[in-house]
Amino acid sequence: MDPHGFDEHPDPNVVLRGGPLDGIRVRVHTQAPITLDAGDQICVYRPLGEMDSEYPSFSVYVFDRTEDR
Repeated sequence: MDPHGFDEHPDPNVVLRGGPLDGIRVRVHTQAPITLDAGDQICVYRPLGEMDSEYPSFSVYVFDRTEDR
């Protein structure tokens, strides 16, 4: 578990870049924005349409915004 209390998916296909969940790996099923719980905030990440340089087989989702609970 990371410092944010977020569990990474055991079979990820996306890496998050930017924002409070930077570097977390998750699993998505469609190329659409995702909303994730990050403690006191809700984080929205959107697909970039590129593959990651650190994890070449993973798509990149970039930080879009946070929303208060």
